[in-house]
Amino acid sequence: MRKLDSLTVVGRPALVPALAILGLVADGSRSPTIVAIEGLLAIFRVIALVYLSRSLRRAVAANAEICLLNALVREKLSGANDRFEKTFRWSPAMIAIAGLEDSVAVDINNAWLESLGYRREEVIGRSMIELGFWVEHAERKTAVERLRVEGSIRNLEVRYRTKTGQYFHAIEPIELDGKEVVFAVA
Repeated sequence: MRKLDSLTVVGRPALVPALAILGLVADGSRSPTIVAIEGLLAIFRVIALVYLSRSLRRAVAANAEICLLNALVREKLSGANDRFEKTFRWSPAMIAIAGLEDSVAVDINNAWLESLGYRREEVIGRSMIELGFWVEHAERKTAVERLRVEGSIRNLEVRYRTKTGQYFHAIEPIELDGKEVVFAVA
């Protein structure tokens, strides 16, 4: 076999060492440069696998921490929801949550129900207007307009039909499950 000193590529001479970079040697064997590069690549692969293994362990540990934190947050929220439910349900003040636009009752506490003489299932899902709680529909319209402009109303006497003749003293708009509702306490 003849030893190559140079090679013409597209009309230009190229040196044999350039062929060695491509892994070609005149005798057909593999270039020592390519063998060395392949060795380095194998070492880099091992290093990358070790790094990924460590990263994976860290990711698994971080995921476990996140799951634990989520469980703790859910537990705390559950406790907070229970406390809110009990506070809302058993507050001595009359509390009603109803849709701002349609006046449909979302939730009513026990004091409200006892004072008005209704059962929860008679009120929830029905409009306060339909049930006749507002003596004057104009008062409701005024209250809703003030809520939109002022954001809240304090010490507004609103007449609604009750057995005892009590008045609402505060009305607050809040968002509940993506719907704007009125939070009223008397």
